[in-house]
Amino acid sequence: MGRTPAIILFVGGVLLVVAVLHAYLWRRLIRDAELPRPWRAVATAGLLVAVLSLVASLFLTRVSFPLKGLLIWPGLTWIGAMFLLFVVLLATDVVRLGVALWRRLSGRAAVSPGRRAFFARIISGGAVATVGVVSAASMRAALGPVEVRRVEVPLRRVGSALDGLTLVQLTDLHIGPTIGRADLAALVSSTNALSPDIVAITGDLVDGSVAQLRDSVAPLADLRARHGVYFVTGNHEYFSGATAWVAELERLGIRVLRNERVSIGEGPGA
Repeated sequence: MGRTPAIILFVGGVLLVVAVLHAYLWRRLIRDAELPRPWRAVATAGLLVAVLSLVASLFLTRVSFPLKGLLIWPGLTWIGAMFLLFVVLLATDVVRLGVALWRRLSGRAAVSPGRRAFFARIISGGAVATVGVVSAASMRAALGPVEVRRVEVPLRRVGSALDGLTLVQLTDLHIGPTIGRADLAALVSSTNALSPDIVAITGDLVDGSVAQLRDSVAPLADLRARHGVYFVTGNHEYFSGATAWVAELERLGIRVLRNERVSIGEGPGA
């Protein structure tokens, strides 16, 4: 299969998933809740705008223009909220199915349409409120200062020469429309302050091409580690041009690992 048909198939699959998820959300949040006509129309229009913003954000990440980040933020934020809503509502559906089976097996009367609509509104409102709070908390954490989490990893086969070795892992930075040079420079400064022995960048570093983000990722050249800075590709590098990014990161002095391993230090198991 050539590159163009594969891209078309991928994009078509993404759009199909987006359409199915939003159809489910419309049914559970709007149709089942039997909202009054004015609110039903407003809610449906709002969901449609959310769909369009999500699709637009997926395509706008590939181009450069002024205010790009401002226009992409709503769609990217909705992606997270959408999946949270889907998971919460799917969980309530499992509970509802269990209750319905219990009522049928126990010979209880079916729930009246009025009560069914009332419970659907309660569930919909609760799901939206819960996801809203979680999304707000997630946004606050994402936009706040970087959290350093220290984890001690005991490895029996590692020799004493590597006892106390410090490895800093940086992952899923997604440098691009919403995270830029200043954010990365601050992260590099925080990383160097830890005096790491190794820095491992484990994929999904960028959302955009080298031409678009060369200046944004430039602070990576300032990373310092006693045994070196290493990188492995994630799926977003392949979306953004993996070959070009491998060359660019190597130009910045970062060792890119491609189907290989590197031994650090000496001793058994090193």
